[in-house]
Amino acid sequence: QVTEPTTVKAASLGNSQVLPRDYFNQAEIETVIKEIGEQVAARLRHHHKLAGCLSLSIGFSYAVAEADGRGGFNQALKMEPTNDNQVLTQQLLWLFRQNWDGQAVRNIGVYSSKLSANSGQQLNLFETP
Repeated sequence: QVTEPTTVKAASLGNSQVLPRDYFNQAEIETVIKEIGEQVAARLRHHHKLAGCLSLSIGFSYAVAEADGRGGFNQALKMEPTNDNQVLTQQLLWLFRQNWDGQAVRNIGVYSSKLSANSGQQLNLFETP
């Protein structure tokens, strides 16, 4: 209906990847998480946006999902709005380490939401710019 007000969906940017094989090694999984996180950060900078919420989605392999009953996990974290590679990847790795128990990973997704315009930088007297 034309007379009804339209609701604007919340914007988000993200990326996901289905891995070519099951990944068991934590270092390999974290490398892929960092790469995807950096891709999302680059997209945020390209669109002149800052992310106020970061989400990590991990999908386990089919065999783990059948045996464990869990297909993976999806965790989100509110944070100060940023599009900095290092900050985003540190938060993603923290989320991963808090929730992963050694299962085989087959799918990784990183999503950013609560986007705001990157109009400037707020300096802090207690940190170096």
